[in-house]
Amino acid sequence: MHKVYRVLVLGTGFARRVQLPVFAGHERFQVVGIASARAERARETAREFGVPHHGDDWRSLMREVAYDVLSVVTPVHLDRDPAREALHAGKHLRLEKPVGRNAAEARELAELAAAGPGASAVNHEFRYRPDVLTARRLLRDGTLGELRSVEIRNAHAFWADPEKPTYGWLSEARFGGGLLGALGSHNVDMVGFLTGQGVQAVEGQAWTMVPERRDAQNVSRKVTADDACSFLLTLDTGVRARIDITGGTWW
Repeated sequence: MHKVYRVLVLGTGFARRVQLPVFAGHERFQVVGIASARAERARETAREFGVPHHGDDWRSLMREVAYDVLSVVTPVHLDRDPAREALHAGKHLRLEKPVGRNAAEARELAELAAAGPGASAVNHEFRYRPDVLTARRLLRDGTLGELRSVEIRNAHAFWADPEKPTYGWLSEARFGGGLLGALGSHNVDMVGFLTGQGVQAVEGQAWTMVPERRDAQNVSRKVTADDACSFLLTLDTGVRARIDITGGTWW
């Protein structure tokens, strides 16, 4: 018999669409609690997935519900406190990227995870895309020959139209928003996953192309986070990996 891990999930947005269906369909996991900033949202999600505990106070749920794994699927600025509590309690941690709003927060969580008894992982699901796995196989088996450079270009149009209601926490730097964290983190991980190399140096820029966006109430709001970035990674062998991402140009 294999152990079944009891999972406490924080978040009902991306978690409701992605994490919860996967946990629900896997025999090794049982979701035992769901927290959301809105109690009604937590109740609806718990009813949808047959979860026994729910609420809008994650601290109470972490104290009162017996769980093995904490899955944190909240906006970046809300990740640190519950992740720290879970690690201090010796629980397993599954965290969305980016790991914190800055290097200090990421380093703190990494050190706590390394010192604790549980397993910790960042959810870099792009690793498992068929194109990425194919590229990794072709690199590893020598089909592509000697690795001399890496180039990744992402162009998305989801933020190109300032008249659409695209303003949210991803548009605010204080909440950990911006494409460098949202997608740049995936691509940095992808470079390491593809090449098996670490990063020795990095240089680049992140900037904002669309300075104002409309929110859900059609009010124009100032954007403080980046919607484009370009950076160069120097890998262990001296190979350069160039990454360009934009969310504000028409595709």
